[in-house]
Amino acid sequence: MKESQRPSKGMEFLKLDLTTGSTGKPKACFSPCSPWLIAFNFLALHLRAAVWLDQNGFPLAAVQHALAAQDNELAAELIERHIDERWSISDLTFLSLLGRLPAENLQKHPTLGIYLAWTHVIYGRLKEGQDLLQRLVQHLPDHRGPVVEGMRGFCAMLFAYIHTLVGTAQEIQLPDRA
Repeated sequence: MKESQRPSKGMEFLKLDLTTGSTGKPKACFSPCSPWLIAFNFLALHLRAAVWLDQNGFPLAAVQHALAAQDNELAAELIERHIDERWSISDLTFLSLLGRLPAENLQKHPTLGIYLAWTHVIYGRLKEGQDLLQRLVQHLPDHRGPVVEGMRGFCAMLFAYIHTLVGTAQEIQLPDRA
């Protein structure tokens, strides 16, 4: 997302006041210097860094800064934008960032949840992968189309793979929506 499209999230507080201390030399200070304001400024700086890093081709750092800015939606959007490329080169560091997204972001971006479930399987956390898939399948869109059918097919394949690995292979039916 372009910087002009992102909310300013308090960027106006990033301006520094130059004040003169007892020595007569200017010193920079946030005005007012409260711990909350300083923390807020760090969040805003992380947000600006995330946008800049994404625009300049550093997706891993961009996502890390979006998460540090506590902007989980931006982090999800950035991951979604770069996931296919990072998956194709087996960038497990990038993929591990999926685990830092809250459940509501995974439900809003089901493809990311499916990638996370697959990442759990890669790391041998089969139960976590299966549980996540069962929750996600219930939040897949109702409409039928190639993207949704592809997600459903991949989920069915992943369920079958998990069952094969744990020795309970059987005919797999996707759980119905709640």
